[in-house]
Amino acid sequence: MDCFNIKFILASVVFLNSTVVFSQSKINTILAKTTLQVGYTHSVQSAKPYIFSNFRRPNTGIQSPSIGIGYSIFSMNNSFNIQACASFTAKGTVFDWESDDNTKYEIGRYQYILHFLDIPIMGSYKIKKYTFLFGPVLSVLLDNDYRTDGVIIMKKSGSRFGPSYAERIDNRFKIFDYGLRMGAAFEIHKGISFLLNYQKNFSLVDKRRMDDVKYQVSFLAGFNIAIQR
Repeated sequence: MDCFNIKFILASVVFLNSTVVFSQSKINTILAKTTLQVGYTHSVQSAKPYIFSNFRRPNTGIQSPSIGIGYSIFSMNNSFNIQACASFTAKGTVFDWESDDNTKYEIGRYQYILHFLDIPIMGSYKIKKYTFLFGPVLSVLLDNDYRTDGVIIMKKSGSRFGPSYAERIDNRFKIFDYGLRMGAAFEIHKGISFLLNYQKNFSLVDKRRMDDVKYQVSFLAGFNIAIQR
């Protein structure tokens, strides 16, 4: 093996080793800025497009798990931070219905469930173990379904049967919604914080502007977990 080949092999080894070290360093930098958000969301309806307005039927909201991932796009002095996040959750509303006529009695419940990808850009300020967050959010509707569960009782015969079914409603809801999100977090362990969020959306996602689905309001309780601690 001549001298040129040996130098070429050594240069290749050094280049590959430096590439691996650079890639590992880059991955570590990305992971250090990334957080995982897991929690549980309760959504209700608001009659007005104000950030704090009266809730409609607060006991008939939709509860669902929520999971998301955040990435720090700017930080200053370890106190102020701007983070972009993407989280999946379900929102919607539930209605109880009841009717009575000469032939039958009906009682049941129907619900609209809207599956969203929420993309907030949150500014946060940290004071010791407390962090306060505020920023705009874009919501993207991924899917929806309409569910009905109930029972019909025929008065004359006494027979019972239930109108239970689920379906997807096309072309009724807007794809995009927007709003504001605010929250606070408390660090309970290094890299793990307990998180509370409040989100108010300002767009009527129901194109028909019916009374069924109004302005979305959601509360989230969960944990913010640093990927690399």
